[in-house]
Amino acid sequence: MSRIKTIITAAIVLLVTVISMSNFHTVTIDLLVTDINAPLILIILIMLIAGFITGYILKGIIDYRKDR
Repeated sequence: MSRIKTIITAAIVLLVTVISMSNFHTVTIDLLVTDINAPLILIILIMLIAGFITGYILKGIIDYRKDR
């Protein structure tokens, strides 16, 4: 089972890397009081990391509640 997870994780990392590397242009993000200009690759990677962290935290909460 861990080998399948490793293969899936590697495929996702490869896919995100290819997509991110093809998006170097700058985008503007409109917030409530300011605008942020950043490369799209940076935005994609920040959102990916935020998603992984959120999933990790939620998995921990779910596992904690199951053990209780």
